[in-house]
Amino acid sequence: MAESFLPALLIAKNALTTCELLPGLANRHGLITGATGTGKTVTLQTLAGNFSKIGVPVFMAHVKSDLTGLSQPGSQIDPITPEQRQSLLQASLVAGVYEKTVDRKSAYENCMNA
Repeated sequence: MAESFLPALLIAKNALTTCELLPGLANRHGLITGATGTGKTVTLQTLAGNFSKIGVPVFMAHVKSDLTGLSQPGSQIDPITPEQRQSLLQASLVAGVYEKTVDRKSAYENCMNA
């Protein structure tokens, strides 16, 4: 078995014990359930924060949207300018890959116009 060099991720602790997760044993998907007030949102925030610290991308879905404010704030409030858009597109890793014009008509529109 390969040894993990990443530190254990702290999930929860109290005066008597500590709950940690070894990153090498983490699953790609998780489901957190429980009654109201049992700490589901805090657990999800803790897991996401710890995984982000070690460079693991995290996608979270939450029915009540209690996760607002967890992502990094953007530095620009206004929409980007056409010049900024062009600069971002040129710097993209997929620059030139998706330059083909796509017909945006739906299948319904194509049938009705035939």
